[in-house]
Order: sequence, then structure tokens, then C-alpha cells
Amino acid sequence: MKKFWLVIGFIILFILGIGSASVAYYYYHQAQQLVKNPQKATDLENQAILQKISTIMVLPSEKPSIATIFDKTKLQGQAFFQKAQNGDKVIIFEQAQRVLLYRPDTGKVIDFAPLVMDTQQPTSTVIASPTSTPSVATSSSSRKKLGY
Repeated sequence: MKKFWLVIGFIILFILGIGSASVAYYYYHQAQQLVKNPQKATDLENQAILQKISTIMVLPSEKPSIATIFDKTKLQGQAFFQKAQNGDKVIIFEQAQRVLLYRPDTGKVIDFAPLVMDTQQPTSTVIASPTSTPSVATSSSSRKKLGY
């Protein structure tokens, strides 16, 4: 009878080992896919941010441009970015003419403003108003870095 339970114990351990190895391989494979395709990782991060914000406010239905602030000192003197911190996200809805300043650490929208597009320059400049005239250079890509 002891031999029977010993065999059952080894079978259960074997099944648990195979299951654990399978789960580990799955997550390793997912991580490798994100390393090979960083745009997919960015898209997933952006979707998560938009999903969090949409729980506290109604967002326009368009796909926004999202930029990360890496050096807030380069944005000094721009009223819209007075409360900005490194790591904050600037979310630009061009068609809806809205811009949001979002802090992922706290999950809060720090500021939002109407958007005015200056199309006289070669690259469009986003100006959040009515607070002064902060501007952010933008292009058509879905992620930009602020604070060069």
C-alpha cells in the first residue's frame, strides 16, 4: 500500500513539474515577443493607460498620441506643464482638440486643456490653451518623448 501512495505522489509531482514548466515557458515566450516587438509593448502600455483614464472620464473615440515626459526641466516656462513630473504622460487627441497630462504613479489626470494646432510650421505644434502657450512638438507616431 505504501508503494501505491509513493507512485501516486511521484505522478502528482511530475504533473505539477510539467505544469510549472509550461507556465514558465509561456511567460518567457511572451516576454521575448515584447522584446522583439517594442511597438507592441508600447501599444499595450498605451491601451492600459487609456483604459484607466476612461474609468474616470469620457475620452474621445480617436487614437491619441501619447508622449512621456523624461526631463521636466526642458518644459519650464510652459504653464500647462507647471505640475508635470518626469514619467508623466501627455495624451493628445488631435481631432477632439484636447490634451491631458496624466500621472501613471497615482492614476490621476493632473491637467487638461483645449488644443490649438499651429500648422504654419513644418512640424505641427500643439498648443494647450487657455493657460499661457505651452507647446509640444508632435508627429503622427503614437508615442513621443518629451524633454529631449
